[in-house]
Amino acid sequence: MIHHPSLGRLRPCLTAVVVCLLPGTAGAEALAFRNECKAPVVVQAVSVFRGRVFRDKPYLLKTGDTTPDIVLPGDKVITVYDAKVPNRVLFQGALPASPNNQAFGIVPDMPPPKVRVEPRKVPGGMPKGP
Repeated sequence: MIHHPSLGRLRPCLTAVVVCLLPGTAGAEALAFRNECKAPVVVQAVSVFRGRVFRDKPYLLKTGDTTPDIVLPGDKVITVYDAKVPNRVLFQGALPASPNNQAFGIVPDMPPPKVRVEPRKVPGGMPKGP
């Protein structure tokens, strides 16, 4: 006769595994981007964390608009597209993971229509991290 362990014996082990996996994603910082250009842009963030790809939805930003908080684990790749010509990449760069929330301004760069991302002071409504 073959004896199979019951779920009652495995339940503490499963709980420990789930608890160990949760803190890795809970420590992700929030990012916010503000369009300081005269033209509308699209901002999208992607991260790879523990072998999985996390892709946030793209945000259309008109002049002066700010993205909602973007919360992704690990290092992120930020891509800014031209809103009128979606296959034209205006900026692409990596942002290392940080324990603190961060804010950035999207400003014009040379040669036009390129843009760059500059750090900004974290707004008062955005919490300063975990």
